[in-house]
Amino acid sequence: MGEDSQTSCNVNILTLNCWGIPRVSKDRDVRMKAIAEEIACSKYDVVCLQEVWKNEDFKLIKSIVFETLPYSHYFYSGVMGSGVCIFSRYEMTEALFHQWQLNGYIHKIFHADWFGGKGVGLCQVLVNGLRLNVYTTHLHAQYDCDNDEYLAHRLIQAFDLAQFIRVTAGSADLCVLAGDLNVETEDLCLQLILEYARLTDAMTKAGHDCMSTYYCSRNSYTKKNSKLLAQGQRIDHILYRSGPRFKVELTSHDYSFRERIPGTDISYSDHEAINSIFRLTKRSTADVSNYLDDLDFYDQGSDLKSLKGSLLKSIQVCNHALSQLRRDRVWYKCFFAIFSTFLILISLFDPHLPFLRSYNIVPVVITLILVFCCLMAFLWNSMEYNGVLCGKSTMKIALRRTQWYRRGQRKRQDKTGSQDELLSEEEDYSDE
Repeated sequence: MGEDSQTSCNVNILTLNCWGIPRVSKDRDVRMKAIAEEIACSKYDVVCLQEVWKNEDFKLIKSIVFETLPYSHYFYSGVMGSGVCIFSRYEMTEALFHQWQLNGYIHKIFHADWFGGKGVGLCQVLVNGLRLNVYTTHLHAQYDCDNDEYLAHRLIQAFDLAQFIRVTAGSADLCVLAGDLNVETEDLCLQLILEYARLTDAMTKAGHDCMSTYYCSRNSYTKKNSKLLAQGQRIDHILYRSGPRFKVELTSHDYSFRERIPGTDISYSDHEAINSIFRLTKRSTADVSNYLDDLDFYDQGSDLKSLKGSLLKSIQVCNHALSQLRRDRVWYKCFFAIFSTFLILISLFDPHLPFLRSYNIVPVVITLILVFCCLMAFLWNSMEYNGVLCGKSTMKIALRRTQWYRRGQRKRQDKTGSQDELLSEEEDYSDE
């Protein structure tokens, strides 16, 4: 960041998923050190990292980049830690972490998202009177494109993230969300974040058609026979919005790190690092006034239409998830009843069936299944059901608010004779 902060300045922000899963990620020790050295010799003002799961890796990166980025914060959460952290050239004045209430399943050990305690981290950076709100996050992964069992979880996380930004953005001169969102450009989750938090996509603004950040052909960890090799996936994003005092112009958005770590034939991560450079220019008094008048983006007809469509689709996903959860609860209760009966029969007839005594593993396994079904039916299912219901109810509040503004628009347009297309006031967003 440079120039006169009272009139204009530049901000350089980087994000990277470091792929730092202990005992799973390949070449982790070599890559973590190389990532830190690459950051240390560059001119980034703020660096957002994800999947830094091991505390020793965070400390290593911190020690190497300290002279360039002396301020840092790791967002501790869950069993393994959230995996997300922020490094800054300038002092951090506030830090806050909001953990998702829905984040996968504890029994899906190989997916492990639940153990990470994922959420969104916020660091407020103060630079010569300018306030930057930097958000970093890592949404739930998508493990099966054809049967995405975590769609409702990720969608509610996305809406929760957008709400968090709306509530905390305040009068920040620049808000930037940088992280692994695990959603692609046309995904409903990304559209909901952009529309509800009033963010701009840096890649789209820069005019790029596509910038793959995962399964990228240039990456050494991409399997050469991968079906996604041709186009890759763009799941790492930098999104931003301006504040009332300064206009924000995106001057650059591109890949950051070299394709290979010097002296090796491996990439820095299985994801690609991206960075954006923003130019902040102070607004005139009249511009500030206009910005504040237009601060509530529900007043904008085009945003209103797309936002309402996204909310309606999101509520439909929640309805489907709630129906599935009700069915699951019935099945868990049925299995609980069946295996309970089987266990009782074994205990009753065991004296007359000596061969069962040589297979004591049978009642043990049945007991474990009973415990699992009991926990899922009466504890976990209820927690997930309430989590989805909570997300849906907040979406409905936002949807009702769009209707309220829509009626105000109609009254204003009736007075001016405008014939612009409006959304139907009778569109259904029922619970079922």
